[in-house]
Amino acid sequence: MAVNKRRLNMNTVSSSCGMPGVWRAVSHNEGCVVVYHSPDSCAHITDEMERNFHLRTMARGEYKKPVYTAPLITSGIGRNESIFGGAAKLSSCIDYVVDTYKPGYLVVTDSCVAGVIGDDTASICEDMEKKHHIPVIYVPVHGFLEGEYYGGYVDLCRLLIDRFPRPAEKIPTTVTVIGEKDGPDSTAMRDFRELLSYFGITGYCRFPGYCTKEEIESLGKSAFSVIVGGTPKAYRLLRSVADYMTEKLDVPHFAADYPAGLLATEEWVRRLGTFMRREDVVPSVIQKIETSLEEGYAPYKERLAGQPVTIYLGQRGADSLLKWLLEFLDLGRIPVHRFILVDALTGVDRRVNREYIEARWKNPVIEDETAETKLSPKELVMTTQELSQDNLRQLMLPMLPPIGVRGFLHIYKKLYLLARRSEGRGVVLYGW
Repeated sequence: MAVNKRRLNMNTVSSSCGMPGVWRAVSHNEGCVVVYHSPDSCAHITDEMERNFHLRTMARGEYKKPVYTAPLITSGIGRNESIFGGAAKLSSCIDYVVDTYKPGYLVVTDSCVAGVIGDDTASICEDMEKKHHIPVIYVPVHGFLEGEYYGGYVDLCRLLIDRFPRPAEKIPTTVTVIGEKDGPDSTAMRDFRELLSYFGITGYCRFPGYCTKEEIESLGKSAFSVIVGGTPKAYRLLRSVADYMTEKLDVPHFAADYPAGLLATEEWVRRLGTFMRREDVVPSVIQKIETSLEEGYAPYKERLAGQPVTIYLGQRGADSLLKWLLEFLDLGRIPVHRFILVDALTGVDRRVNREYIEARWKNPVIEDETAETKLSPKELVMTTQELSQDNLRQLMLPMLPPIGVRGFLHIYKKLYLLARRSEGRGVVLYGW
């Protein structure tokens, strides 16, 4: 292996726990408390996920102290409960939560351990709801035993729709944004809200993770729903939530995931104009988008236009990233010095990536990584893997293409900072 990769995960099958998905679905909802019927250690998975999210927003300058973050409590299953059952432990935990936090509603879910024990958590939640006179919503995901992260997320979305909102008269200027990406104050979501505002949308229910119980109860007033997913899998699962809203609340769905890049953003705008019957504003919106890209790129253009880059590619199914990257480089007039395909790619993945590059770049230089592959400190490296060579100037590409033209500008700025750095002064900048 020629180049040592600090970060290289080539697993074909992912495995994840459903409980963090349950918590994430209501993670910033006022009046909610989440209870894991689990050992205390299970909370560390969620804690690490939230810490990483917090650090990313801090690094991007997007952090804003949330108005409310739903507390996460574990019932504390131990050795005795693993043998004799944990029903009493969960009941006392819920009593404590109600007395301490005075929640508007509770969400309870099971761990793998609770699933193996066979505790009847659903019945316990029913009894606790009658005792405390507040909604106690049970989500039966059982950790790693059933489903995975998005399974818990989607299941709770459906249960919330079943429990709180009712069909209502629509407010034309209000939409429900499903699966909000990176929080309401992220660059992506600011760009997304700006696109919607061009069509007169001023009200948002950020379902499910950033709304109050009252806002959830008002879901039926939304003129339509729109998804911010990011991956085909996420969009497919979140689309099931949108369809469920249509079925239960008669809220139509604008069937398009978030737009990545200029052309996709312009097409998204055209489709939204047709959906809302506001085709008249589409030309002016597209003009604003193109102007914002041109003006935003101007400070970086002189340095980056004509500056060759090396693309170090080790991502499976990289079509969406390569499509976005092609447009990014073309609009910035940034040439590619060479593509290097990581040695850990399978033959099929290597062939697919090679064919995609050859079909869209003119006479590209494509190299398969070998023991002789070398990277020079003179190169600007845009990479899907973090490389350990400490004198390289690297820009780690995001796994998901960033939203809209603001996503382009974010990466142009990172590449500009990289290009200004002296050769041999290695650094890794992250494109997220």
